[in-house]
Amino acid sequence: MFGKTQMIRRTGMIFVLGVSVAAFAVPTALGFDGRSPDTRDAANQAQLGQLGIVVDGRSPDTLDAAYQAQLSTLVDGRSPDTLDAAYQGQLPTVGSLIDGRSPDTLDAGILARTQVVEITSTGGFAWGDFGIGIAVAVGSIFILVGLGAGMRGARQARHRLGSA
Repeated sequence: MFGKTQMIRRTGMIFVLGVSVAAFAVPTALGFDGRSPDTRDAANQAQLGQLGIVVDGRSPDTLDAAYQAQLSTLVDGRSPDTLDAAYQGQLPTVGSLIDGRSPDTLDAGILARTQVVEITSTGGFAWGDFGIGIAVAVGSIFILVGLGAGMRGARQARHRLGSA
């Protein structure tokens, strides 16, 4: 029993020694020199500047925004007159948007959109619709009475035969 306890202790001590060696050796092996990331980046920038390499230190989002801003001015190949006309076409005037149609065409367009409502009065009671409604009601009553009579007759026939 004493041997097992000693073996567990020895294994634990080896494990603790290995973890402590790893804690000190791994950061040094990976290049962690105790400086902050900003300090390391500044030192790298200084070294690249000495070599004559210019590095843009802006964030990727800032670089993308600047690139898109440059593209928006470069891609639009319209002439200045066309750009001015497009800008003026987007501005509203005092009463409405700029419309190049003649006044007669504008008036015709307004009349075409106006709905004309004609109110007609009927001659009185719609007897045709009343007749159709009565016919449907009477027909459905006859169907229900016929089904009820058929079921009653079937029930009475069963009672006359009796049980087997």
